[in-house]
Amino acid sequence: MAVIADLVETSVIDNQLIMPRFVLSELQGLPIRPISCGGARGRRGLDILNRLRNNQDIDLKIYDRELPEMMARPSI
Repeated sequence: MAVIADLVETSVIDNQLIMPRFVLSELQGLPIRPISCGGARGRRGLDILNRLRNNQDIDLKIYDRELPEMMARPSI
């Protein structure tokens, strides 16, 4: 995710950045796990997301609707 943030911040991508809600939900669930089970990665992912959200030059939108492909996926 850091690579995406770095790329977007260079203004190479001049379009809207859309993050599906399920990605945000996964990131929010990771920090409560122990460090050995992905907690550090989840915290880092949320920090990077906040970096993107706080950048006035980036048009970041959270896509709230469930995609049909994701509706059949069992939740973890």
